[in-house]
Amino acid sequence: MHGKEDLKQEPNKRISEGVVIETIRLIRFMKTMGVNRGYFALTVFLSFLAIFFQVLNIQFLMALLRGMIARDYAFVVKVPVLKHIIASSPGMFSSPNAVFFLLLAAIFLFTLLKGVLQYASDLGASYQVRRATSSLRALIFERYLKFGKLFYDRASLGRLNTVLVKFSFAISNQLNSLQKLVSQLFSLIAYFGIMLVISWKLTALTLCIFPFFILLAQWATTNFRSISKIQAKSEEFLDDKIFSILTAMPLVKAHNTEEEEKRLFKIANEEEARLSFRLDKKEKLILPIQELSMMVAFLILAGAVTFLLSPGDGHIASYLVFFYLVRLALPGFNAINQFHLALSRSGVRIERILEILKDERKFILSDGTMEFGGLQSGIEFRHLDFSYDGQKKVLSDVSLFFEKGKMTAIVGPTGTGKTTLVHLLLRFYDCPPGTIFLDGKDIRDFTLKSLMHQLAYVSQDAFFFNDTIRMNMTYGLDRVIDENELINVAKKARLFELIMSLPDRFNAKIGERGVQFSGGEKQRLAIARALLRNAEVLILDEATSALDSKTEKLVQEAVEEAVKGRTTIVIAHRLTTIQHADKIVVLDAGWVAEEGHLQGLLAKQGKFFRYWNEQKFS
Repeated sequence: MHGKEDLKQEPNKRISEGVVIETIRLIRFMKTMGVNRGYFALTVFLSFLAIFFQVLNIQFLMALLRGMIARDYAFVVKVPVLKHIIASSPGMFSSPNAVFFLLLAAIFLFTLLKGVLQYASDLGASYQVRRATSSLRALIFERYLKFGKLFYDRASLGRLNTVLVKFSFAISNQLNSLQKLVSQLFSLIAYFGIMLVISWKLTALTLCIFPFFILLAQWATTNFRSISKIQAKSEEFLDDKIFSILTAMPLVKAHNTEEEEKRLFKIANEEEARLSFRLDKKEKLILPIQELSMMVAFLILAGAVTFLLSPGDGHIASYLVFFYLVRLALPGFNAINQFHLALSRSGVRIERILEILKDERKFILSDGTMEFGGLQSGIEFRHLDFSYDGQKKVLSDVSLFFEKGKMTAIVGPTGTGKTTLVHLLLRFYDCPPGTIFLDGKDIRDFTLKSLMHQLAYVSQDAFFFNDTIRMNMTYGLDRVIDENELINVAKKARLFELIMSLPDRFNAKIGERGVQFSGGEKQRLAIARALLRNAEVLILDEATSALDSKTEKLVQEAVEEAVKGRTTIVIAHRLTTIQHADKIVVLDAGWVAEEGHLQGLLAKQGKFFRYWNEQKFS
């Protein structure tokens, strides 16, 4: 967890430079998010049109107030737009009442147009946010699928989920802030243009007052980015804790550690809430400062107007509108600070996503260009060395040949590299160049898709989706499986009777990670999935370790039938299951200690002989 840190105050110059840099990075990042800049520009243009009608509205409002105060509307013939309307129908607007209702109608119309255009602009911006979020999540998810297994061996899945779901939305939502900022800047230009026309002295005074309050708001939100960065990490940690507890619930129940996990969760939860509240305290401070700014500005301007306004001055309506414009302009100044805060929140999340988009330490496998159509002679390992961390070797100088159509068993103590060996063949990890060959060609030269098409894998810890039996059996197949084939494979895997006993049969849900099935049933389902692939190379990693003796015998018969004519690699803990293997390889401490036929290895009375006797008499 991240405790309290000594957050140093940043100078205003650095804050301003940071806003510019973050804004430029956000605009550049729009391309990564798949934002259509033309569409984004259209939303800004619609907002600009809304402001245009707002300006006309203010002009007509000023004319209305002036006429109401003076009880005279003769001056409207000099007001832009109105003079053309009156000139086109001089008889219709000859009376003050007619002009009064004309002004009311124009104000209503322009207010309506402004509202429609602003709604269209906001709706377009919202659409862009949703599309950008979807596009960014798709990009991140696509990146996740490209990362090598070694990345996931070291990564936190809870944190990756936070980046995918929460961070992507937070960044995309920044488009709304950017669009509002641009809209508010247009508004400020328009409002100050009118204010200059009304009184350049009051406008100059206003421009002297408002920057002070902008700096005051920036001071109030100092260190927002630093706290936001810590809060983002705390949010990742909390999500990681939630994910870890929920996925390890059987372990929690088995060890009766609910209270301890509740205590740890409470610490993480309260820390994230504390940091979020620190951000809220700074962000919520903007509104009181804004209200104080407005009140002080009004008091100063009111005092200035008192000295500028002479008795009987006919420009009182203009000064009233000036005050109204000051009220409208204040959110525009505040938008700068709000945008800065939003940038601080999204900036640290952009950094996290940019880190995901980089290839460094993602262990992405290079895809070959050759199509693998199947084995002709066999699989060969040549002087293979492998290490996960670049230091401690898991495999050392491994040289092996797996003959086409034969069954090769790999045995040895736990931790000797048996599973690592087949994971390298499956391209879960990248092997060194010139170490694994298929028919004399480097495995790295083949496309991953064509290679995986010819490999079927059943692991000791079978993975399943929370979906139907049918979906889990046919997962990853690029062909349509008819009902007869599905039934035939279910019978071979000794699953048919079990499936037929379920109300929904092949459409029955198996639960998260197959929780509705027993260990042996899950292994048989995994074997059925492998059989449906009809791959040339079959890899069984402790495939029968979770089966009872009776089920093991039945499944072993099905496997023996399925491996006929296929190149099979079996990692076995129970040595009795590999008696019919064509070759047995004994791994010890990452190197090949022995290899040969069952009887030859027993006669040799080496390491395999000791393993055999240990299991036989245990």
